[in-house]
Amino acid sequence: MQYLDVRNKAEWKATGVAEGAILIPLPELPKRVSELKGQKNYVVSCRSGMRARVAASILAQQGL
Repeated sequence: MQYLDVRNKAEWKATGVAEGAILIPLPELPKRVSELKGQKNYVVSCRSGMRARVAASILAQQGL
């Protein structure tokens, strides 16, 4: 299992990041999804859950 944080960089700096998490802001995810191809199971997080839900949908469309 791999953690994916889709918050923006200002949020990462303000609140910190889970150790070992991959950091990809949601607007960059469609262009950077190829970086995630080696793993199948992700825990996606953001501040409120809305961006994580969108990110999970993008990952599912890519077979992740």
